[in-house]
Amino acid sequence: MFRAILSSIFLFLILVNVCAAAGQQPIQTKASKPAQAAKMDSMLYQLTQAEDPEAFARQRDIPLVNDRVRVVIELHEGSDLVVGPEIAVEATYRNLVRALVPIGRVLSISQQEDVKFVRLPQKLVPAHD
Repeated sequence: MFRAILSSIFLFLILVNVCAAAGQQPIQTKASKPAQAAKMDSMLYQLTQAEDPEAFARQRDIPLVNDRVRVVIELHEGSDLVVGPEIAVEATYRNLVRALVPIGRVLSISQQEDVKFVRLPQKLVPAHD
């Protein structure tokens, strides 16, 4: 008896949700990236397009240093990164470059021919015992 009541309530809730959603447009959860940003992490792209990049970064725990964002730039093997004086290269290892880049320059860095991908640095998470 109890199972029959729960089943009826469950079916009723499904029916209500289906009826409520009828005729409505699906909700988009992510803004799609244009082709020019294909070699960029989506969160990083959203940062470059935000009306208030500082607030966007703060809400998503993305550290900024003097209006620059720390990124990891992956280069094609044997390639070099073309940088200007506003870009501070912090470290390199093989085909990876960690740099502080002005938010407004991240997209153009990703469009360089020698760049394979640009992303935010991975956050270290302590291992659980």
